[in-house]
Amino acid sequence: MPIFESRKLRDNKTWGVIHEPKADRKEIKNLQDLINPNPEMLVFVGYPASGKSTLARLLSVEKKYVHINQDTLGSMEKCVRRAKEELGDSNSVIIDNTNFVEEQRKRYIEVAKAAGVSVRCFWFDCTLEQVRHNNKFRLLTSPDAKHKDITDVVLYTLRKKFEEPRLGEGFKQILKINMVPSFDSPQREKLYYMYLLEN
Repeated sequence: MPIFESRKLRDNKTWGVIHEPKADRKEIKNLQDLINPNPEMLVFVGYPASGKSTLARLLSVEKKYVHINQDTLGSMEKCVRRAKEELGDSNSVIIDNTNFVEEQRKRYIEVAKAAGVSVRCFWFDCTLEQVRHNNKFRLLTSPDAKHKDITDVVLYTLRKKFEEPRLGEGFKQILKINMVPSFDSPQREKLYYMYLLEN
């Protein structure tokens, strides 16, 4: 059997768990429970194809979080500038990049502090094998420029550079986010639960 079995995600209804502070640890079973009614910044941390942009879109619809992504804007400087503008207008923002290194996260945390808003970290708890599966799935279902192939070299390089998020960086809370599969057609659902990484 493959290392990652996508079928095991069929019954996953838990969006995540509060990882830190330890005193707040609990499971998040409802999308609404991820939302803060007050302006805030969410810093996403995770591999490409770990579900970050999907969750960002869901939260943008539910609470109108402003979705900020380096793939779209083109550079970190533009992301930082946009975050400043949106927080200045009392909007909540999502920083949807890999953010694997503390120095990257620090830039955004400083912007939030200057705007007087809290920062939460959403750490996408996704294994490298699951990311490889997700990458293959989206290449098969969305073969366009938006979804480029993610090579193993890129993934292993990211894993080597990874620095685990800590409350001491300035986060109010760190949540480990799970994947809750949702599909827009039975065909896509059937495909996702196949063994896509078999040679």
